[in-house]
Amino acid sequence: LTYCATPSVSLETDVFDPASLEVVLIAQRALRRRERATDMCFEPLRITIAMLSRYAVIIPEEVPRDFELAQKAWAALKQKALLIKSRHQDVQDKEAAALKSRSTMFAKKISDFREAFLAVVPLEFSDEVEAAYAVLDGVYHGAGDAG
Repeated sequence: LTYCATPSVSLETDVFDPASLEVVLIAQRALRRRERATDMCFEPLRITIAMLSRYAVIIPEEVPRDFELAQKAWAALKQKALLIKSRHQDVQDKEAAALKSRSTMFAKKISDFREAFLAVVPLEFSDEVEAAYAVLDGVYHGAGDAG
């Protein structure tokens, strides 16, 4: 029951910037990672409780009640995660598009830099060492067209 209460706080975070979106996505990832193992834990417990009841073994009445509460809380948490995922899908899509755009601009900048560097970099042996150093210094210090 504790786990079912903890991530819901992160899931209910208002998304208004990339950092808050990250908090929600991390909570959803943690839930997905834990989902299969948690779902598999319920069946052995259900079988154990049924077997103890069938053989008239006295168990505290809170055990079956808490088990049912845990199952309901887990199902509610998974449902809440699905609703929140769909609610924030447009924000996530916008952030993904912005990230793709920044990545594309960075790739273009790197490509342009590489082309400019290859155009002026001294790639062959020459006795004119000073000119080669001037070109390298210009590139290093950002003086666009050195030489």
